[in-house]
Amino acid sequence: VMGLFAAPILAIFVLGVLTRRTVFAGWLVGAGCGIGLNVYLQQNLGDRLMEIWYFPVSFVVTTFLGYTVSLCCRAVVRQPQ
Repeated sequence: VMGLFAAPILAIFVLGVLTRRTVFAGWLVGAGCGIGLNVYLQQNLGDRLMEIWYFPVSFVVTTFLGYTVSLCCRAVVRQPQ
């Protein structure tokens, strides 16, 4: 179970430490997609993909989507002002 959540948790921590633009919605979407991708990889590609690749793929997806969604959410919030 820890292998499923380790990469998204680390990605959320990295986003929080390295950026000031991360918002709750961004890391929530990123973590959800990272966990979902990890489950998909384990269920559907488990015999064709080495287990060592689950962590970095999930980490990169969570970090990228979390930061991207955070930037989009902040742009939407600032637009009316």
